[in-house]
Amino acid sequence: MAVLGLLILGDPVSTGTSVAIAVSLIGVLALSVAQTKLTFHNLITSLYGKTTRLGLACGAALGTSAVLYRRATLSLGGSFIIQAAMSLAVSLSIQMVLMGLYLAVREPGQLRLVLVHCRPALMVGMAAALASIFWRSACTLQNATYVRALGQIELVFATPISIIVFREKIKTMELAGIMFIVSGILILLGTKND
Repeated sequence: MAVLGLLILGDPVSTGTSVAIAVSLIGVLALSVAQTKLTFHNLITSLYGKTTRLGLACGAALGTSAVLYRRATLSLGGSFIIQAAMSLAVSLSIQMVLMGLYLAVREPGQLRLVLVHCRPALMVGMAAALASIFWRSACTLQNATYVRALGQIELVFATPISIIVFREKIKTMELAGIMFIVSGILILLGTKND
C-alpha cells in the first residue's frame, strides 16, 4: 500500500513509519498463527496455502482500494468533508448496485431476505456507514498508508470484546501479537512525516 501510495499519489512514507508498519505486521502475523500449532513445517506449508493466497490477494485489493479512494477523493473540490462524502456516496452506490445484481442473478432468494430482515440490520448498517465516513475523511486528510496502519488498533479493541462477550481464551501468541501491534502504533504516532 505504501508503494502504491507513492507511485499513484506521490505520498512518501518515512523510515520511522516503515519501521512501525513492519512491527505491526509482525503482530498481525502472530495473531494469524496463534490458533495453530506452530512448527517449521506448518509455517512453510501455510505460506503456500490457498488461504494465504486469498488473504494476500484481499489485502492487496484493500490496500489498492484505499489508495484509489484517496486519489478519487483528492480529485474533488470543496472541503475534506464534502470530498469524503461525495466519494463515499459514489463508491457505496456502485457497491450496492453490483451486490444487488449479484444477488438477483446468483441468489434471488437472498435479495428478498435482505429486504425482509433489513430492520434488525439497520444498526449495523448505520455503524458501518459512520465508520466509512470516518475512514474516508481520514484518508482525505492524511496519507492512506498512515490511516490503515493506525487502523490496526481495531484488532486490539476486538480482544477484550472476544474475552468478555464470547468468553474466548487468549493465547500467549495472541498477546504477543497485540503487543507488537500496539508497539507499531506507538512508533507510528511518535514518527514525524519527513
